[in-house]
Amino acid sequence: MKTPSALTVIECNYRESFWKIDLTGEQPVIHDPIECFQHRRDVDSYKQNKTYETMGVPVEIEEIDYENYKQFRPSDGVMMNYSDLVCQGIEKGNAVLVSTGLCMYAPAIVGGIQRAVGVDKKIGVVWIDAHADNRIAEKAPTSFVGIPLSTICGQTNESWRKSACGLQIPCEGKNVLASDIRICDEESLRNMENVNMVHLTSSEFKDKNAWKAAVYALAERVDAIYLSIDMDILRNEFTPAYIKSVPGGHTVEVVMNNVREVTETGKVSAVSLFCCDFDTYDRNPELGELTYQNGARIISAALEGWKGIPDK
Repeated sequence: MKTPSALTVIECNYRESFWKIDLTGEQPVIHDPIECFQHRRDVDSYKQNKTYETMGVPVEIEEIDYENYKQFRPSDGVMMNYSDLVCQGIEKGNAVLVSTGLCMYAPAIVGGIQRAVGVDKKIGVVWIDAHADNRIAEKAPTSFVGIPLSTICGQTNESWRKSACGLQIPCEGKNVLASDIRICDEESLRNMENVNMVHLTSSEFKDKNAWKAAVYALAERVDAIYLSIDMDILRNEFTPAYIKSVPGGHTVEVVMNNVREVTETGKVSAVSLFCCDFDTYDRNPELGELTYQNGARIISAALEGWKGIPDK
């Protein structure tokens, strides 16, 4: 473990929720328009409140810019941009935070880690989300937000994983800790079982002892960890501007404790917080501000515990 030189923060101003993929025919059919927010209100809030400074190291902010990758279609070029920036940040000795966007970017973040640390290193994933996000695109049409975890584990969309995300060797399922995945159908459960993914239930997620044991067992098995957090892990009262109501969930205090537990292992190379900023802000700005405040609390908790990153 070593002290990070700085914190690389990656921000993105694109609307990604409409990207869809259909690989069931002879040729893939992809819908991936490039659209922008006027401004990203979650990151505006984090900057205004100096959330990134919580780590106590210099902050270097990078912006995803498809203009630099226009020779590729958006669903390839944007992912390449993420993978490049993550890789560059880690190679500089920095911790990497992706502070906005959707979980579809997760495979590129893992790809960037692998490119920086080497394909011979074992990468672990802590997936904190209400959904498994592990559909198999070859079996049925899906959105890009439906396949990140299955892509990371090598179950779907191999060419995209390798060429766009830079993830040449998929993560082993046993090195993925998925929790709480409370919105899960039989197909998703079966996909998790097929790669021996470690699944913690909602009850186990909020059990401090169970969570700590699972996290440190993972940290012992791997060389580097990617921590992915989706805001839908929270109860609705903590995310009132979320795009839709998701039943169940946890208090922000439980989530803060658990993300801090992960970064305290000293094995974390990159953290992402997804799904905090949606257009629902315009309907009621006060609800948006409350949602962003809780996003900032989760990021701050991760940064507070993130005193060390893996040695290469």
